[in-house]
Amino acid sequence: MAGPLCTHARARQRVVGVALVSVVLFFARNSPTVLDHLDSLLDRAQGARGINQVSRYLIGNFRPVASETSAPIRLRVASGAIPAGLSAAIVRIGPNPIAEHGHTKLYHWFDGHGMVHVCRIKGDTGVANYSSHWLRTPRYEHERALRRDYFPTVGELVGPLGLLRVLLDIGGAKARAYIPDLLRLRQANT
Repeated sequence: MAGPLCTHARARQRVVGVALVSVVLFFARNSPTVLDHLDSLLDRAQGARGINQVSRYLIGNFRPVASETSAPIRLRVASGAIPAGLSAAIVRIGPNPIAEHGHTKLYHWFDGHGMVHVCRIKGDTGVANYSSHWLRTPRYEHERALRRDYFPTVGELVGPLGLLRVLLDIGGAKARAYIPDLLRLRQANT
């Protein structure tokens, strides 16, 4: 008789466990505070700060621009001169994390907020200037107001904890909680 009772007790434990997980998921998805704490816990469990310190996407030639320029920066011509007839603008729009937020989430090259980089060349004056500016999306403005990374990143979606983030729909729940118009949430980096 011990066998069937043990089996019945295990089955009851499984049911209680599934119910408990369901309750936790319900509160996590419907409470921004619980969701935020869960997300922060997963960030720490993934070791984001330590990994980002040596991330090839955050150092060397790939290091993001730390801030936008308030005025164009004059570029030095390394050798020779800018041809008199050359006038051009080279524009690049790409992802750029907000450096002062401390990279608390795992970072990937595709992560960050949209930043416009412009190099203007004026051959008639022989001057080349560089400037950069953030694209002020609702997502950017929300994270600036919080003074920290808030929304999920591509870099977080690795390993078992990344799968857990997807299953819990942390990104979608956070987006719905703060930016109801999901079309306005997407990154402006392409």
